[in-house]
Amino acid sequence: MKFDVMEEEVNKNQDILSSRLSELQQYKRNSEAHSQEITSLRQTNKELGEAIEAERAAHLESKFNSEIVQVRLSISSKIHKTSAVFSWNFSTIWIDFIA
Repeated sequence: MKFDVMEEEVNKNQDILSSRLSELQQYKRNSEAHSQEITSLRQTNKELGEAIEAERAAHLESKFNSEIVQVRLSISSKIHKTSAVFSWNFSTIWIDFIA
């Protein structure tokens, strides 16, 4: 009788241990899957950061080129105005000289 109770308790404990082992194995599989997912997300994050940095650099380069064009247009406009004034003054002098 006592032996039967002990044997039943041992079987119950074996079932509990087996169940706990299955849970532990499932947790391990989940942990490995999460670890792979975290690695993948880190890689994606790194790639997005690099893409953002490349876009930022391209934007700054475009802005810089736009500013260069604006400065060149401004200089060209000033040269054109100066040239027109010089032509007008030269024409006036030539007319005064001829007259």
